This record gives sequence, structure tokens and C-alpha cells, in this order.
Amino acid sequence: MINFTYLFISLLSLLFAGCKSEKKPLETDCKIHLSNAKRYVSQFYNSNSTSALNRAVAELDSFLLCSPETATSANLRITALTLLEDYRSGQKYIETLNGELLHPRYKKQMIYNYFRAKEHRHNSRVDSSEYFLKKAISAVDDYLKTNPTDEEAYLDMFTLKREIYPKQLINDEIDVLRHKYPKRQVFFDGIREALWPKEKSARPEN
Repeated sequence: MINFTYLFISLLSLLFAGCKSEKKPLETDCKIHLSNAKRYVSQFYNSNSTSALNRAVAELDSFLLCSPETATSANLRITALTLLEDYRSGQKYIETLNGELLHPRYKKQMIYNYFRAKEHRHNSRVDSSEYFLKKAISAVDDYLKTNPTDEEAYLDMFTLKREIYPKQLINDEIDVLRHKYPKRQVFFDGIREALWPKEKSARPEN
């Protein structure tokens, strides 16, 4: 007679062995999807091809089928949706995203309101667009009140302000910060240069 107990145990052993053998390829596939997403986003900067961004989003969708969301995958998706100007999808994504994946903590509220502002601007609703941009700026400003040395936050704040405030007003604010934090004047000068890069003079012809 067939020993059914032995057969049952043998089948279980094969099943678990199969699960273990598939685990590593699955994890590898996840890493490949994330790596491909990074490559496609980089490809966009070289080719300006929106199809590369769509491929990046598709790779991130595949990544989520075998892995929980990570800070890297979240930032890649936000970047891709921003470059695609798909602000509605960006809003929906941010609404469901675990805010702990975005650092510093102001990022989720800032990005969400930025997407809303861009969508309203796209629909020619300038007043409401400025309203949401100011909400995005406020999120960063509130954070800086308790974290006044966070350089990334200053860069985010002034990048947003450049969209709605005059250049002179922003320059005056940077000057105030330069005097307030004299040891960080080089950093604030760098922000000014990043906001308004100086035009490189043409090379003299030989």
C-alpha cells in the first residue's frame, strides 16, 4: 500500500522547496523593475522622451506587485508624474502615500499642494493656483521654524517662491538670511545662483 503520510510530507517538502527557489528570482525581479525605472527617468533627461517616463511608471507599477512602496520608488514616481505633467495622477498618488516615506516631513503636504497648483494653472485658474502654491510654501516655512538649518528645505521654499514672487523680493529675503546666518552665506549665494543661473559668456572665436 502507498504510505499516504509519507506522500503528503513529500508533497509539502516539494511545495516549500519551490517557494524558496522562487523567492530569490522574485526579489531580483523587483530590483530590476526599480533599476529600470531609474534608467528610464535618466533617459528622459537625455532624450526628452515622454515615452521613457511612461515606461518608468509602468516599471514602478510592476515593482509594487512584488514589493511594498519604498522611498526610492515613491520619489521616482513623483519625479516621473511631475515631468509628465500628470498632476491629477500625482494628487491621487500623494493622497494614498505613506507620508513617512517622504523626508523631511513637510514633503507630502508640499508636493500635494504643488500638484494641485499646477493642475489649476493648467486649467487657467491662476488665482487658485497661487493659493495652493502658497499652501505648499507655508508647509516648508512651518518646518523651517523648528529646523532652521535644513538646506534642502530652503531650496524647496525658494524654488516654489520663484513661481509667484518677484525676483527682487526673493533676493531681499535671501539677503536677510545671509546676514542672519553669516556662516552659511556661501550656501544662500548658491541658492540664488541655482534660481537664476548666470548666462555663460560665449567663447571668443579663434
